[in-house]
Amino acid sequence: MRRGNHKTKHHIIPRSQFGDNSKDNISIVGNKFHQKYHSLFENRTPIEILDFLTEYFWKGNIEYVYQYLEKRRR
Repeated sequence: MRRGNHKTKHHIIPRSQFGDNSKDNISIVGNKFHQKYHSLFENRTPIEILDFLTEYFWKGNIEYVYQYLEKRRR
């Protein structure tokens, strides 16, 4: 592994939100991205993050996001 490219465990459901240490709740991510993730999203759950993105970045228009993703899958 290159210097500065360390990997770390990330809890999908944060332990502060009663997430556990099971393998299903852990992903391995680069330390730099992990820090940025928590800087932006703090210890929110995935659903809370979607709500946050919908409200602040997508102007409440999650349907547009779903439509865009559906087009990309084709």
